[in-house]
Formats: sequence, C-alpha cells, structure tokens
Amino acid sequence: MVGKKAYSYIRFSSPKQADGDSLRRQTEMRDAYIQRKGLQLDDSLSMLDLGISAWTGDNAVTGALAGFLDLCKKGEIPKGSVLIVEHLDRLTRQHVRQALTLFFQILDAGVTIVTLTPEREYTPEASNDALSLIEPLFLFANANEKSETLSKRLKDVWSEKRRQRKPLTSWTPAWIKLKDDKSGFELSPDRAEIVRQIVRLALDGYGDLRLVRKLNDDQVPVISGHEHWTNAYVSKILKSPALIGSFEPRTDQNGHSVSTGEVWTDYFPAVISMEEWYQLRSARQSRTSQRGPCGNEVANLFSGIMLNARDGQRFQRIVKNCARLISASYRNGLSDGDTVSFPYEPLENAFLYGFASELKLEDLYGGNAPIPSEDRTEALIGERADVESRIVVVQGRIQNDSSITSLLDVLTELDRRKKSLDLEIENERTRNVQVSKEAEVFNDLQALAKLWAGDHPNRSDMRTRIKSKIRLLVDSIQMVIYGKKRSKFKTAELQIFFKAGGSKTLFVHAVTDKFHSAEMIQHSGTGIAVFREMDFRLLRDEVEGENARQYVEMMEQNHEHHAALISKQKLKPHNTSI
Repeated sequence: MVGKKAYSYIRFSSPKQADGDSLRRQTEMRDAYIQRKGLQLDDSLSMLDLGISAWTGDNAVTGALAGFLDLCKKGEIPKGSVLIVEHLDRLTRQHVRQALTLFFQILDAGVTIVTLTPEREYTPEASNDALSLIEPLFLFANANEKSETLSKRLKDVWSEKRRQRKPLTSWTPAWIKLKDDKSGFELSPDRAEIVRQIVRLALDGYGDLRLVRKLNDDQVPVISGHEHWTNAYVSKILKSPALIGSFEPRTDQNGHSVSTGEVWTDYFPAVISMEEWYQLRSARQSRTSQRGPCGNEVANLFSGIMLNARDGQRFQRIVKNCARLISASYRNGLSDGDTVSFPYEPLENAFLYGFASELKLEDLYGGNAPIPSEDRTEALIGERADVESRIVVVQGRIQNDSSITSLLDVLTELDRRKKSLDLEIENERTRNVQVSKEAEVFNDLQALAKLWAGDHPNRSDMRTRIKSKIRLLVDSIQMVIYGKKRSKFKTAELQIFFKAGGSKTLFVHAVTDKFHSAEMIQHSGTGIAVFREMDFRLLRDEVEGENARQYVEMMEQNHEHHAALISKQKLKPHNTSI
C-alpha cells in the first residue's frame, strides 16, 4: 500500500548555512521520519529557500513556500498530505498573528504539518482543539522575539560602526583592500595605478567604448573578475565616488538594501584628487550630446555641438568625394531645400589655427577672465565658524532659560545661515576649481593645436584629446553658410559660444581655404561691424530674430559680391567637388 504524500520544506536564513551541517542534519532527520512512518516523498517540488528570511515573511511571498501555498489554494496538493519541516520557525518568524494565519492556511488545505524538533504532528482536525494550539503559539512567539532581539543587536552594532566611521564590511572596490588589522582601508598600488590610467584616458577625451578597446588592445591587466575589460565595468569605475574616497552607506528596509542618504568622505583612500573628479564629471557630461559611430579615430571634432543656425539641427559629417558638413534636417528630407553643405577640412583648420593664433583666455568669458578667489572662500569659512560659535551659545542659553521662544527663532535663523554658508562654500570651491581647469584646458588646447600643425607620431590620440578639450570649453557652435547650393564659392560664419559665457566669430572661405575672425573684418575698414549685435541663437525666434535675419541677408549679398570678384580673378577653387 502506497503511503501518504510527504513534502519537505527546508529553509536557511543565510546561504552560507548550506555549506555547513544544517542541510545534512535537516535531510537526515526528514528521511528517517519518512521511512519510519511509511510516507512517500514527493520531490517534484523544489522546496528549498536558501538565504530567504522568515522574519520578514519573504519566504511565504516570493520563496519556495509561496509556491507550495499557491498549489494548496488551487487544490493541487492532495488532502491528507504531510508537510515536513525541522521546526516551526523554519515556516515563519513573523508576529504571532501573521504566523498563526500561515499555520491555519496550510491546515485548512487538508495538509498535516510535521515538525522534527520537537517531533510533533499538527493535523487539520486538531486545529479546532485550543489546547493543541498552545505549543505552536508559544513557539511562534518565542521565534519572533529572538529575531526581533537579534535584529536590534545587529542594528546597534552597525549604528556604532557608522558613528565611529569604522569599516562596515570587508567589501571594497577592486583597487582598495581592507587592512590586515581591519582598522581601515588601503590602496592596492598596481590596481590603483590602472584606475588612474583609466581616469587620464577619460580626461583626454576617450569615451567608454573607445577606452575599453584601448585597454584590451594594450592588454592592460583586468582588475575585475571578467576575462576582458567591459564597457559596463569601466563606466562603473568612472562614476564611483570611491575614486575620491567617498562612500554611501546602505541599510536594510523591509528586507531590501536602501541608501541612507549619507555620504561619508575620506572613508576610502582617494585615488584621484577632487580637481580631477570635477574635471572627470564635466568631461563625461560634455560627451553626452555626441552622436555618430565609435571608430578607431575621431573624424568630426564638432559632433553634437555644431548647429545650423537656420534650423537648429546638428551638422553631420558625410564623405562623398570629400568630407563635408550638412544639416541633419536637410539630409533627412525635413528642410525647405535651401540648406547648403560646406567642406569639413577648412572648418577644422580655421577652428584649430584660430585658437592657436588669435584666441585669448579672456575671450572665453566675454572679455574679463575671472581668477580663483581663495580669499572669498576663506572669508566664508570664517563666517561659518562664527555662526557655529553663536549656535553653541544660544543652545546653552536655551538649556538654562525657561523663556525660549525668542531664542528658538534666533537658533533657527542661525541654522539657516549655516546651511546657506555651506552651500556658498561648496559653490565657491567648485567655481575656483572650474576657473583653474578652464585655464588649464585652454592652454592644453592651444598647445595641441600648435602640435597638430606640425608632425606628431600619434595623430589619432591627439584628435581624441583635441575633441575632449573643445567640448570642455565650447557650449555650441552656430553656423550659417553663405552661397548657392552647388556653388564652389561659399563662406561659413561660425559663432562659437563658450561655456564660460564668452563668444568668438570666425569666417571661413571654402574656395580659398582661408579664414579670418570677425575682429579682423572690423579692423580692416570694410564697414562690417554689426556682427557684434547679432546672435545666431535668435535666428529662429519670431521676434528677436528679425535683426539677425536682416544681418544674414546683408551677409548673403556681401558674399555674392565677393564671389563675383573671386570668379573674375579666376582663382583656383579649394576643391572642385563641392
């Protein structure tokens, strides 16, 4: 005669327990009981919950036990079956009411619950006997109390670690390791140097994909568990606040790890400086507007920032006979048909050599280059210290004065001022770093542009670095092309707007491959000086753009006049394919 069906449920609160004696013990006790009672073990269900909490009830919601309960509801577990567990606390450690609800849910499905320590049988019929419920009631209450106590102790331990800023866990980023005495962290020299190399490449303009290719091509040792460098891991490194030693602690909330909202500075040893961190964030943000395929070499130094002032669309670089820029809207058939293309090489040369020969640092700021103000930062820090001293005095008076209403108002105002000063100090420090870095980037770009005019062995790497510097300095380039659609005689006017607020205007002639700045036109006596009042960013505005449109019409006429003169002089065109 075949015995009743038996189902075995085994749960561990921690996956590590599966490697110990717990699994063997529960399995041996179950098999002995089944053999002694003549039951038939149904192992078609996976009834293992490894590392799933019974205190939070997750095992009855998302675990294997949840699947068993669902089958009970559907009537797919035969009545008279037996559910075997080591102890009732393997089923649940929730509060008594929730525990009893789960307990009765199983019994009401016609399933007998068997515990092995102590060995007990709780049958559906016995659930109506109040005396038979005393023991499970006591066991459920005891299990929940132990879990509550253990949780509180663990939280107290973690809270003390947080208060003392001690290492919370042995986990660290790949370039950092826990000290032997577990008192803190230290850098792994070789891995830390690899991370610095990755940061340097990112600052030099390498996007994540090209950076990964270079690391793999150069066979740089991988510091993760992967066989090769991956885009996801490199991106994770470059976004990690651990680069500057910061750590964001997390806590458990309803069984889930959530951020506490805190940021601990100096928790890890920093691998880069704060200045490099700010520059890295700025460099990565400046690449978010980049479009186009990731090749072995940067083809377009202006991708994402060169805009057609007539329609606001980006210019795209295409190669047909020669490389040229064309408005994306025209290429996609959305333009009115008047958009013209312009050869790419003269634009790039004009931009680089214009930077190298004419641009001044003051141009980035519209004429007056700011300098880092350490004195203002120190003054703000001094005022903050004074506010803190006053807060201590007011707090002392509140403790010793029964009429505290007015003092509370003072304290509130002081606290508000302290927070305001904290923000001002952070903004001032960020500004000082930004001003210093803009000057540094500007000098780097000028140096690279001069090198580009000469002979350099690694032209591909240089183009990457040049593009990075441009994007750190330039907000957008608004361009208007003067000339007929298929004419060889074209002029491009570029208004370059810098992130620092200034701007620069360049004129580029395709037919002669020459360029000059707006200042040169103004000083040459031609009478074209109204460009100072024009802003191509307003060209598409219904009201403010009217002056700009009139200016463009005037420049069109002026271009046609010069094109006629050039044609009469029979100058050889720069490129006959345009």
